[in-house]
Amino acid sequence: MFSFVGDTVLDPFLGTGTTSVAAAQTGRNSVGVEVDGEYVEQARRRFRRETGGLFGRERLEVGGWG
Repeated sequence: MFSFVGDTVLDPFLGTGTTSVAAAQTGRNSVGVEVDGEYVEQARRRFRRETGGLFGRERLEVGGWG
């Protein structure tokens, strides 16, 4: 499978966020779904650590069920 810059990638099993980090680093958008709260926290920390920076434009949104 492949995608183009600007495409949105879906990861239905987010885990620690590898796909979302790779998407951000290569100019893609991503949507990840994870039901385990501990994995959500790990993914949040990893995403900020690996994509943050002075000029980073990446944005992370975390939502929950109702």
